[in-house]
Amino acid sequence: MSLREKKLMFEKPVLTDAKFIDFEIEKEEWNDYRLADGSMLKARFVLTGTLMEKTIDEIRKELKTLAPDQDAKIGFGIRSQRLFSVESPSKLRGTPDPKKYSFEELRDFIVEEDIDFETVKATWNSYLLENGMRVKCRLSPTTVSKTSKFDDAGMPIYIVDATLEVKITMPEDIERIFEQRKKTSERKLEAQRTKAK
Repeated sequence: MSLREKKLMFEKPVLTDAKFIDFEIEKEEWNDYRLADGSMLKARFVLTGTLMEKTIDEIRKELKTLAPDQDAKIGFGIRSQRLFSVESPSKLRGTPDPKKYSFEELRDFIVEEDIDFETVKATWNSYLLENGMRVKCRLSPTTVSKTSKFDDAGMPIYIVDATLEVKITMPEDIERIFEQRKKTSERKLEAQRTKAK
């Protein structure tokens, strides 16, 4: 994962240096997508852990010593699960099958590729970290393909490719440091332009 906001670079953490940061769930909901064949696809992102190399205090100190045109780099990672569920009309249901198929196995049973779908509800899940950071995530399907297999409830099994969008907000005092750095950088740039004239 690589996110860039406000001259702050989020990079994969070095696992030997990273520590788990506890969090509370502010909002975690299912997103709903209506498939062209009549099924309702439900998608849910579940945050299971966050890892960081630096503490918030270390980030504050670093930001105060960096030049305005330099980027602060933070090793940050998330652990998660992606859940998909389907509610299909009776005409699409089949014989329940208790067997669990691997993703690779299911690829051989695709009967309809890239099914059209419309978004019914797509919201951002929100998590507040104990260090004051806020992480927002949204899981969005990109392609949905139907297989000839059925799950243990008789619902058709679909293969879902999805993207994950992530937004990170730092604690308020760090946001203020960003604003100050931005203003300093803008003043410096304006001074250079004036001097060039």
